[in-house]
Amino acid sequence: MCPQRLEIARKFLNAKVAIVARVFYINYNVFIASLLSGRSSIRTKTDAPLALKKSLLSKVSDMKNTYDNIVKLISHGESDKVEFKTSFQKEVIESIVAFSNTNGGKVIIGVSDDNNIIGINISDESIQRWINQIKQSTIPQIIPDVKTIEIAEKNIAVFEVIEYPVKPVSYKNKYYKRIANSNHLMNPEEIANEHLRTINTSWDFYPDPNHTFEHISDNKIKQFIANIEKIKQKIIPFPV
Repeated sequence: MCPQRLEIARKFLNAKVAIVARVFYINYNVFIASLLSGRSSIRTKTDAPLALKKSLLSKVSDMKNTYDNIVKLISHGESDKVEFKTSFQKEVIESIVAFSNTNGGKVIIGVSDDNNIIGINISDESIQRWINQIKQSTIPQIIPDVKTIEIAEKNIAVFEVIEYPVKPVSYKNKYYKRIANSNHLMNPEEIANEHLRTINTSWDFYPDPNHTFEHISDNKIKQFIANIEKIKQKIIPFPV
């Protein structure tokens, strides 16, 4: 295997992909070669059902995409949607609030301002403690999505939030918004404007990050249209 592929293989090990692979006794060299070549299937040493193999590939693909995306974000530096912190501190919550009041974003803990990965000590207890701290100190309560990733044998934590539908969000009675690569304290006029905008905005305006068109049931839509037709006594064409 060439040095470039060996380096990629090492990174996959650091990202703990190999732990998933061992569940199905997959030959590691074939596994890495398949990912690099883009083949849709790989040879395995197991008689596991095809569905399990597809599930494994899907999980590995998600892990690889997450890994690649975070590495790319770190290389590009801080922005209107990315903030670096060397440890969990109150500024992390301020950034989460600022992202929630603007267009969403990620706080990456374990990375310095100059894009260097220094890593942090992470445990399930510490992650849960940080989430609880964020939840208990924000109004409305914010619960971020959290991922832990190992890069170059160092652990980092990625806290991600979307733009919150009910704004403004506060932290200890202070309101922040994101402008370029920094957080700004909102003035009373900005706070009032965000409050009025929220009152006049429907929840339907905000996209649902957890579902796609594949989750929509055609049968339920047709049943809903049928119920409306009974009430209105008018045929409503079903979109194709």
